Amino acid sequence: MAGLLVVAVIFAPRATRKMRDFEVYWTAAGRALQAAPLYRAEDGHFQFKYLPAFAIVTAPVALMPLETAKAVWFLFSVALIPALISLSVLLLPDRRRALWTIVATVLVVMAKFYGHELILGQVNLLFAVLITTGMMAMRRDRDAFAGALFVAAVVVKPYAVLFLPWLVFTRGFRSAGSVTIGAICVAAAPVGLYGLAGSLELHRAWWTTVTA
Repeated sequence: MAGLLVVAVIFAPRATRKMRDFEVYWTAAGRALQAAPLYRAEDGHFQFKYLPAFAIVTAPVALMPLETAKAVWFLFSVALIPALISLSVLLLPDRRRALWTIVATVLVVMAKFYGHELILGQVNLLFAVLITTGMMAMRRDRDAFAGALFVAAVVVKPYAVLFLPWLVFTRGFRSAGSVTIGAICVAAAPVGLYGLAGSLELHRAWWTTVTA
């Protein structure tokens, strides 16, 4: 896996000339710092479609120049690949092949998709790591922690909300409390910058954007 990071450092300058999706996140983060509207029809195909909380938690990246932020995100995303593969192997209910065989197969089969993810600068790797870590927490009976991780995944990709009723139904009270507290934090995240009315307007604009 160290070789993967070396390759990443070599190819980072070339990749950072692209990463169009990351530019959307960086722009939204900058708007959040200015308490400006996040959802703008004039952005066209590259309109921001994530929850307002996503722009709030990623706001620090807007403090860096775009090219620097791209390089940091690229290297961070590359580091998530071995983390995701390791977690996925640990979650196997019955491992029937040698570890090196599984890892090599995953890298070969998924290389195209990992490369696409990195070139666009997307957040799917982060999403997958949060979900698999949450599932690992469930396996170790750390249900409250799993709830927090699944809520964090909702911030990254809203459709992670599908995991929440499953978690609460199968694990009960502890996970329900964690999910409830997490959901409140996600909803309240913009209030510090936008105020209560502004936060409500952001969520209304988000819903209009994703449904339209």
